[in-house]
Amino acid sequence: MAGDGVDRVSPFVFDHLFELGEEIVAVVRTVSTFVVRPVASRVVHVVAVWAVQVPLSVLWLRYFRFGPVEWVWRTLTYGERQPLWRRG
Repeated sequence: MAGDGVDRVSPFVFDHLFELGEEIVAVVRTVSTFVVRPVASRVVHVVAVWAVQVPLSVLWLRYFRFGPVEWVWRTLTYGERQPLWRRG
């Protein structure tokens, strides 16, 4: 992948936010029941999330230099607004 390393934190953060939302929904549905997801269910989840994140990351990096979280990180690190859009 051409953008390898440029867009690493954003997919990680967004995946974990998605997982958190999923867990909250599961807890609300089964308030007093302890449920363990089967391994096959987790594998399907990982493959599905990966199948969505990789094309979206490739599409994002066609237009932008960094992922959104990486852009904020670099802007705060360097103390000035970093260019986000690709030129030309």
